[in-house]
Amino acid sequence: MGEYSGSVFVYRRRLQWGEGDAAQIGYTRSQLDILLEAVDDWWRHVVGLDWFELSNGRGLGHPCVHVELDFHGPVR
Repeated sequence: MGEYSGSVFVYRRRLQWGEGDAAQIGYTRSQLDILLEAVDDWWRHVVGLDWFELSNGRGLGHPCVHVELDFHGPVR
């Protein structure tokens, strides 16, 4: 899913059924779930552990206190 080149992490995936409309534009409510998937994938690629292992296996929390999304165009 994700690609890490040492300074930039790129996460790409296709919208799944229910995450967008017939014009392939992603629903706003789906974007936060996809963002959290990307964060989990980043942990796996860069640190070598997923979010679940960090939290439950090692007792290291990673809370989200505030999230804000700015859209500059449709998410496809």
